[in-house]
Amino acid sequence: YFYEHLNYSSNFNGNRHVFLANISLHNFKFRSNTSLLTTNSTFNNSSFLRSSNELTKKFERGWAGARLSIEDNEQKENLTNQLTLLSQRFKSYEVYTGIGDSTKVFAEIGFKNRINDSLRNNSLKINSFVFNAIESFKKR
Repeated sequence: YFYEHLNYSSNFNGNRHVFLANISLHNFKFRSNTSLLTTNSTFNNSSFLRSSNELTKKFERGWAGARLSIEDNEQKENLTNQLTLLSQRFKSYEVYTGIGDSTKVFAEIGFKNRINDSLRNNSLKINSFVFNAIESFKKR
């Protein structure tokens, strides 16, 4: 964890919190990178959250895992209290399994669900819903 603070007299004030994790326990591995930023300035106020997380279980000749990613960016103009065009968000989760040697040749298959929200009538609303099947064969 670390914290950052930036202040320019009465024109700008920002705070950022960052949480990092990389934990291995037996055949499980958990990774997380999460950042939260809030700012206040003369013209805008904003909050920004980004989080990327993964949990993996290793087996003798394969693995299985899940990923969760989130981003939420809301920026409002102080005079109108309206969201700016920079405002957007998404949520994505994925489950997968693989077989082979992850450092050489392997196959991985999984499913990914992602929801994108974009600005409509001064609020963030679902813009698209995507469900993908993922297959990959890689040689490193």
